[in-house]
Amino acid sequence: MQIKQQLGLGLGIICFFVILTGLVGIIYINSVNQKLNTVTEITSPAVNLLSNMIIVMWKGNNILQQYSISTDTENLKKLKDEFTGLNHDYEVSELELQKLLYDQDAVKEVRTASDEEIKFKNYGVELMESRNKELKAANIEEKGI
Repeated sequence: MQIKQQLGLGLGIICFFVILTGLVGIIYINSVNQKLNTVTEITSPAVNLLSNMIIVMWKGNNILQQYSISTDTENLKKLKDEFTGLNHDYEVSELELQKLLYDQDAVKEVRTASDEEIKFKNYGVELMESRNKELKAANIEEKGI
């Protein structure tokens, strides 16, 4: 083999490895891009929705605490409306979250949380009704005295 052929062969081998390295890099970049899309399109919105659902539950608990100590009927009506609105917000977030999730275990967990939220909502409604009866009884006693 002549020197020109050896240099050409060596240059060809180097070019082959440069192209091979470039192709492997492109494949891995596409893989990272797909994972990043999953994070930005599914995981991040799901975390935001879950955070919103937790905040709604916390606010609902706070409203129930305020409702249990309030005696002003206008304030009670306002708190009841807020509680109802929060429950609607929770349901909307839950439906959006279920649309995002593709893992069946995660969907089951969301449904379990939803069942607990329904229990909480029912408890809140019972508490409000009980408080209304209590206030009506106290009002009747005041007028009767």
